[in-house]
Amino acid sequence: MHFVRPELVNEFVIELAVEDQAKEVLESMGFELVRKLHGFERSYLAKLPENSLKNAPKIIHRIKRSAEIVLIEQQEKLIRTKRDFVTWNDPKYPDMWYLNRASLKDGNEVDLNVQEAWQLGYSGKGVVVTIMDDGLDHTHPDLAANYAEEASCDVNNGDRDPMPNTTNPDNKHGTRCAGQVAAIGNNSNCIVGVAFNAKIGGIRMLDGTITDRVEAESLNFNQNYIDIYSGSWGPDDTGRIYEGPGRLASEAFHKGATTVSKIFEFILIK
Repeated sequence: MHFVRPELVNEFVIELAVEDQAKEVLESMGFELVRKLHGFERSYLAKLPENSLKNAPKIIHRIKRSAEIVLIEQQEKLIRTKRDFVTWNDPKYPDMWYLNRASLKDGNEVDLNVQEAWQLGYSGKGVVVTIMDDGLDHTHPDLAANYAEEASCDVNNGDRDPMPNTTNPDNKHGTRCAGQVAAIGNNSNCIVGVAFNAKIGGIRMLDGTITDRVEAESLNFNQNYIDIYSGSWGPDDTGRIYEGPGRLASEAFHKGATTVSKIFEFILIK
């Protein structure tokens, strides 16, 4: 069996016994305080000076014995793969009606029954969805009117604007997912979303180094406002080995599911 050594990054999640004088406590131990960790009590994001980073294991071992430290974790770089359905470039594929419009033997089409739900009055109105991905182009004409700034942030850069980095042509996955959920209907543009009256936000978190801390802060973001968190990505599982969420992400899942009753939706197709 082959094990790959994880790549450690200069990010440390440190939980203190008390919140008083966090900056002074961390600096006395050789760390630089970056900021408080969003959604976690007495937990902070810190880093070491570059010339001290090679001594991180010794530093961690030493300060673990301090009464001021509840927990310290150096973050590992995670591999996360955007997930989607298979697309085809075969020129005759649009004519293959039996694949495009799959039907049962009794003639009924196999679909989501979305039109029937719309006829019953369900359109996503009153629901807030956020897409955790590589960003969200909230200026897109099919999304702008449904955009919810309160459901959006940039975990990668540490600000509130989830606009994707367009220098990378791959950074359109999140915007497309948002359109499938909440693209505006009857505006003579592009498509209509399944929940065309829902409010849609974006959390930019896949366009950078991904760690347990990045996933956890994304899942924890504004849980009192957001109803549904959607992620169409996951570990690069081999089929023999499956990777679960880290400690912080697991805590965020548990909090959302048990404390504020949120829905976390992940696409499992690779």
